[in-house]
Parts: sequence; structure tokens; C-alpha cells
Amino acid sequence: EMLRVLEFRRVLFRSDHQTKFLCHVLGGPADYTGRSLAVSHRHLGITPAEFDEVEEILQETLEDFDLSHADIASVMSIVASTRADIVSGS
Repeated sequence: EMLRVLEFRRVLFRSDHQTKFLCHVLGGPADYTGRSLAVSHRHLGITPAEFDEVEEILQETLEDFDLSHADIASVMSIVASTRADIVSGS
């Protein structure tokens, strides 16, 4: 039971952390004080295909929430600009 509680807390922290990061890079009011993208992702060995998959899921999610095409394009442009910092695998 304790492991489930700890896992739930970890998921909530990660969700909050990622929300603050996304708000920060999109110019929102949240302050992100975490590590840089490169430092945070270097050890993960994320491949170009994995990055592409996350991009696709994000775009589909934004479309599902009926964001305008201009807003989606803006978000996706920002995400694409992070590729070099996130992708380190082959």
C-alpha cells in the first residue's frame, strides 16, 4: 500500500513539474526552476523516434482540445526547438 502511495505522489510531482515547465516555455506565468532540458534528459537516451512519438501525441492532444491551428503550430514549434536538448540516443 505504501508503494502505491509513493508512486502516486511521484506521478503528481512529475505532472506538476511538467505543467510548470510547459507553462514556462510557452510564456506563461509559472516559474520553472528545474534542471535544463539537456541535463534532465541526457541519461535517458531518448531516440529521434521516441521524440517524434511524443510530438505526435502532444499534437493529437492539442487537436482533441480544439486549440486553434495557430496555437498548435506555435506549441509544436517550441517543442521542435527542444529536440537537440532532449534526443541523445540513436
